[in-house]
Amino acid sequence: MTKGALRLICLLGSVTLAWSGTLHAASTADGLVRSLQADNYECPTDEQAAQIEEHLSYNSLPRSKLFYLQVRKAQYLACGGKLEEASELLGQMLDEPPPTEGSENLAYALYLAGIVTSGSHSQQRCDYYRAAEQEALRVDSQSILLGAQLELTSTCDIDEQHIDKSLAKLYALLERYSAAEDQAVRSDIFNNIGNLYALIGQHELAGDQYIKSYQMSQGVYQGETLLMPLFNAINAYLHSGRLEQANQALSELIKQNSQVNTALSNAWVQQAQAGYAFYQGNQQLLKDSLARWAVFLPDLSHPDMDTIYRRMQAEACLVDLDLRCLRDYIALEVPQRPYQQSEDLAYLRLLVNSYHVLGQSDAAYAAFKRYDQVSQRLFETQQSSSKILGVAQMLSDIVALESSLEQIKKKEAVATMRLVAALSVVAALLGLLAWLFYRRRRVERQRDQHTGLLTGGAAMDKLKGFTRPSVLRVHAISLIEIDGLDGINLSNGPGSVEKVLRQVADKLRQACRVGDVIGRMGSQEFLVCLNDIDEIRAKEHMESLISSLIQSAFETASGQTINLQVRYSLMILDEALDDAVALYQGLVQAMAQEKRMQGAQPVLT
Repeated sequence: MTKGALRLICLLGSVTLAWSGTLHAASTADGLVRSLQADNYECPTDEQAAQIEEHLSYNSLPRSKLFYLQVRKAQYLACGGKLEEASELLGQMLDEPPPTEGSENLAYALYLAGIVTSGSHSQQRCDYYRAAEQEALRVDSQSILLGAQLELTSTCDIDEQHIDKSLAKLYALLERYSAAEDQAVRSDIFNNIGNLYALIGQHELAGDQYIKSYQMSQGVYQGETLLMPLFNAINAYLHSGRLEQANQALSELIKQNSQVNTALSNAWVQQAQAGYAFYQGNQQLLKDSLARWAVFLPDLSHPDMDTIYRRMQAEACLVDLDLRCLRDYIALEVPQRPYQQSEDLAYLRLLVNSYHVLGQSDAAYAAFKRYDQVSQRLFETQQSSSKILGVAQMLSDIVALESSLEQIKKKEAVATMRLVAALSVVAALLGLLAWLFYRRRRVERQRDQHTGLLTGGAAMDKLKGFTRPSVLRVHAISLIEIDGLDGINLSNGPGSVEKVLRQVADKLRQACRVGDVIGRMGSQEFLVCLNDIDEIRAKEHMESLISSLIQSAFETASGQTINLQVRYSLMILDEALDDAVALYQGLVQAMAQEKRMQGAQPVLT
């Protein structure tokens, strides 16, 4: 189960229900359905779960209603830490033909299947997320689409050489969801940023992002959903050696858990305490935490947590030189998790030490070679990630320099050095401010002042950076021309054209995904590029967008509404955009040819 997954289970809990056919057979379930839909941000309660189980026993439920209740049962199991049972139920559901209605139930089921899939099956998990993304696009479910894209960005579609692009996407989402009502979404985005930092080994930065996520959760989440980022923060701080910060987060976790007190939340507390005891070298606290932890495991089915528990138990055996315990651990674990394929440094280090204590020097050396390979690769990854952390490092250096200045102030003999250091701090701050100002001005120059979209030049630059699409996917580029704006200012008041164009730009933004490109190319021309998308979906998506523009009534400055006429040309590419200028000229020529063929009549009205 990925970090932060439980949070999105609850965030997206408001899956709508749509079905066809008779409602009479399922009339007794209507009240339950309404109560489930009302709890938008929470997992089903124990009482609701019992009612779900009762209604699932009915043979007369319509297929769509049965599917909906099964999804909510799987959600309840996942929220309670019973991931294997949830995964089995979802697997059975998805093996059968889904309901043909147009609700978002199937999209949510696919997304939830990705959530409960163990981290050891990463390819299957990512396949579920991709399928959820496509289905969410089909039924226009923005919440599930956001959840799937967050997971894809932070756990699947990651190129370690260009991980800064993934971070940029998440920070762009933070900017997009900046309103007060977006607090829950921002909390989840911070959590995924923490996941990315952890991936490149920047665990202290990851911990800080998890704490931000927890702070944003205040007032919008409760229960296990509120505790998840605290639990993630503790693990991140422990990995970075920040024991004081880990202890502070652990104290807050224990305090908040007094109001939750479920098997999963108690298991998190004991796992966090065991990890803290291990890094502290407190053997007795480690054993006590493991004993309390074991009490809650039978009520869960959490493979990843079970794996960590067995490893921590073996760590305790290693300190006690309990050879029988170590032999049992190796006999159980290594066949399931061959060290030759493992990327887990903690697991590899434990095997090296265990083989050494058991006198198996050849096995210890082989495990150490694997440990050395993985640690070297992780070190290189951390080094290559330095460009992502440039500004953060600059700020860190300034803070360290200011701290040293406080000590220098006590020594008169180094007054000159203090002055130089102070000037250096000022210079660094001025340089940072200048860089931030330059970046802000550069962004402003890339945005059209009336619509907020990319300018034509900025949009073309974005297209030049598009690489070859994924297998069986394409880039879909469309040039859209708006007619019907001439004379609007005269008949509807000054500023009407600008107001209508802003409304058109809003519709284009709402219809596109993160990573797509939208630009204003001329006074009435817009460029839309759907990046790395299924070809059939792209054509349907573009036709839906054009239809929306045609059918919408746009408000003018005088309060009157008008309808627009729309022309567009579309180009599908299955390769990288080597010559964006030539591609744009081709779209313009296609538009002009269509105009000539249609004469004075618009292509679409």
